[in-house]
Amino acid sequence: MLAAFDQSAALVRNFHTQQAQARDEECQRRAGRPDSRSTKAATSDCGCGTVVVGRWTGRETRALREALRMTVHDFVQHLGAAPVTVSGWEHRHTSTPPPTMATQAALDETLTLADSNAKARFLLILDTPNHHT
Repeated sequence: MLAAFDQSAALVRNFHTQQAQARDEECQRRAGRPDSRSTKAATSDCGCGTVVVGRWTGRETRALREALRMTVHDFVQHLGAAPVTVSGWEHRHTSTPPPTMATQAALDETLTLADSNAKARFLLILDTPNHHT
């Protein structure tokens, strides 16, 4: 039964990934290729709307949460992390360690599954200098 659940969850993830890619491709077809970004997050060279983050820090984590229009509580539940941990990532003055590799993988997947509007908001938030609100 657990194996069937895991297979079902994988199929759902693949379906959502394909939907997001199709939306991004359609958006790219209509609007043309996006301009390049100077942030740590960048669109891939394929023009398909894929956004890649090299290393997740509190800045990128907060930008993703805000781009998804999630509260800290909702974001914590989505990632399966502790509220104090996510708050620590987002506030530079704390001594919370950066996200673990497993958490970074979860953040990667969350960003991959986000729709093209959320990805665009993510990049805009990262491009906003001194974004602390």
